[in-house]
Amino acid sequence: MTTKHLWLALLALCLSAAPSVAACNASISSIEPIDTITYDPFDGATESETFKIELKNNGDDDCNLSLAIASTTTGSQRLFKHGGDQILYVVETPGGTTYVNNIAQPVGSIQLKGGKDRKATTDVKIRIPASLISAAGSYADTLTLRLFQNPGSGPVQLGSDRNVQASALIESRAQVNIAGTSGAYGAFELERLNFGALKTNDTRNAVVQVRATRPVSISVSSSNHGVLKHQTLPAAQTIPYAMILDGSAVNLAMGSTLTRSPALNLVGTNYNMLVTIGDTTGRPAGAYLDRITVNVMPQ
Repeated sequence: MTTKHLWLALLALCLSAAPSVAACNASISSIEPIDTITYDPFDGATESETFKIELKNNGDDDCNLSLAIASTTTGSQRLFKHGGDQILYVVETPGGTTYVNNIAQPVGSIQLKGGKDRKATTDVKIRIPASLISAAGSYADTLTLRLFQNPGSGPVQLGSDRNVQASALIESRAQVNIAGTSGAYGAFELERLNFGALKTNDTRNAVVQVRATRPVSISVSSSNHGVLKHQTLPAAQTIPYAMILDGSAVNLAMGSTLTRSPALNLVGTNYNMLVTIGDTTGRPAGAYLDRITVNVMPQ
């Protein structure tokens, strides 16, 4: 009996000597509204918005904290959505560390001093990487934030989850390039269709390259309303010519507009342009010229 009582006394002594772990008691007190990210797929730049999260100490002990941020989509990628359309985005710390899209995996270390109602703030960045494209429109996603304490044994959830709305605006954009080949967008810009020595029914081909974030109207107009004019003899008889764009005859005398839906990617769609010279009989030698304007507008 004596030995048993002595062992219990020693155990009690050892337990009382074990170090205590500070009990952090903190919560997310407020989340700053996130400004809408305005994104132009064709400017080749990443776009981002940063917002602040305020953390409050509800107790007396210092806190070492971290955050987990999850989106409504599961998996590694975060997606802004607009109906059936979507565009990828990432969530980062001020130092550029990416938050995992998992509410149970916190990131970072945020120090909050002890003392009731003491506060600290941290920034979070929402970013759409460069060289992405999606249809024009307003996109959104909901972020869920969870606060954790970082003791040596692993993170421990604190307080309740908080939600905040994130949004993006994909601008209505369209670009056009006139090229002499059907290669990648903008690979070769064509400034002139040179016919050399003009002959009746001579033809030349070009490509109207169009990329856009929505369907477009393609307007074609002619400075001389569909004729080539002699450059040094204003009174000389003009030379008519005709144009077909993507299989449709263009009324150069009045101007024409076509409606098209280019592929929704950074290359877009190539539309073939065929120009045919009309009757050149009896025209004086010299340089003949007209200027064609192709304008593309998102609808």
